[in-house]
Amino acid sequence: TYLADELLYRQMVDKMVEISKENTPFLTTLVAASSHKPFDLEGIQNKEQKVSIQLGKYQGTKLGDYLESINYMDYAFGIFIDKLKEVGLYEDLVIIVFGDHYGMEMYDENLIEFLGEDVLNYNDARMQFEFSNVAAGMRIPGISGLEINNPTNKIDIKPTLMQILGIEDKFSIGTSIFNNKDYSCINNAKVITEKYYYDGEWKLLETGETVDKNILEASEKEKLDKYEEKMYLELDMSKSVVVKNLLKDNLK
Repeated sequence: TYLADELLYRQMVDKMVEISKENTPFLTTLVAASSHKPFDLEGIQNKEQKVSIQLGKYQGTKLGDYLESINYMDYAFGIFIDKLKEVGLYEDLVIIVFGDHYGMEMYDENLIEFLGEDVLNYNDARMQFEFSNVAAGMRIPGISGLEINNPTNKIDIKPTLMQILGIEDKFSIGTSIFNNKDYSCINNAKVITEKYYYDGEWKLLETGETVDKNILEASEKEKLDKYEEKMYLELDMSKSVVVKNLLKDNLK
């Protein structure tokens, strides 16, 4: 049982209005549930008015349920944005939206068919790379049309936000997305760069071939070694914060 996204957004805007009356900066985090597994929109009132996608042959399949839930999520997020504008909060807000993790299983037959023939030609490393991507976007007052193509991660959100707000960042595990980071690590010990994918061994994204670091130029081998070292360091630091509750201890 969970609160439908549209109701969650409406209630959050009401709370944000109350907080804004204190005339101090604030930060709020929302975790929407409708687009999460099992992609079940049972209980959504007037669903037919809120889900506009035509599923065709995917009706009743897991992919169909997923597409419906994403379509509803889009509808509900639109309500959130409209309500923020209605109450006068939208113009001054930095809004960051990102996916938590993948939705569909990578090799779901309907998904592969839906994505098209190009996907059938992907090697496994490229499939793993694409599957690691999540939707992400940011709304910054006064900035439009900016596209970041460098590999980024969710741990990069905090330092990015600090930079946007002009607040001194004394400690972050990640790196601001505006600082041209050239790799991204995932919490299952994988690394993504523009050229390589690491999941215990390095592979070329273009061909899927395993890379023998010992035959690479010294500078290239050094770069891959650095990525591995940084990945394990980031993972150790991140796990330590959670397992040992370091954040709470340092806020006392």
